[in-house]
Amino acid sequence: MSDTTHENADFLTNKEIMRQYADKAGFGSNILILDLVAACGVTSPVHGKLWRVLDPASGRAFVFCAADHITLSDVNALALDAETPFICYEIALDEKTKAFILDTGVLEFI
Repeated sequence: MSDTTHENADFLTNKEIMRQYADKAGFGSNILILDLVAACGVTSPVHGKLWRVLDPASGRAFVFCAADHITLSDVNALALDAETPFICYEIALDEKTKAFILDTGVLEFI
């Protein structure tokens, strides 16, 4: 499995994209990147492609998903809130999952 993202992201690694989003959000230089495999389980299609990015200085965070598909049950397990943006590829979400995220929090696309 490659750490390089889709062609529309100019071949940046997932960590580079997360850093760009963190910079854009005004996060400090010492961010924590936490793998969220425990939230969804090792059999989930998002295994190894889902992270919570946290700025310890401000306490702010976002969830970053690099999977090609994420299910409603995977998203539900994350317990998203209005303060934690969810960032993913638009193709990763079906309409029901997209609506759920928009109802519970902030959604941005890579």
